Amino acid sequence: MMRSRFRVICWIAGFLLTLMGGEPSARAHDVGLSTASLSLGADKFHVELAFALRDVESLARLDSDHDGRVTSEEFARAENILRPRFLAGCTFRCSADQIPAGDLSLVLEETNTVIVRLTYPAGDCKELQF
Repeated sequence: MMRSRFRVICWIAGFLLTLMGGEPSARAHDVGLSTASLSLGADKFHVELAFALRDVESLARLDSDHDGRVTSEEFARAENILRPRFLAGCTFRCSADQIPAGDLSLVLEETNTVIVRLTYPAGDCKELQF
């Protein structure tokens, strides 16, 4: 089980690097790296990804009025573009079966951080891949 968790974490790290342009020294937020966390439960598991606003802007234009700020209204409009991209890019495989996210939420925090929370149903897996 520990080996599977390690693989999941590696896949998440690989996804983050891919999403940020493959740069091994990816910059996120003003002070650090984007993060990923995974929590496993008996019947589901949760993934939380935190990205700097500028990283997410590479997926969808967030600052539609180009004033240097992203308002909650601008972010809400961009969710229609972001949602399918995160759902398509954040899938797991349980053995040979693909597991799509059962739930997705996107949050723009005051710190210019975008939080992506995904919930997946858990099953009996010999190997879990992201």
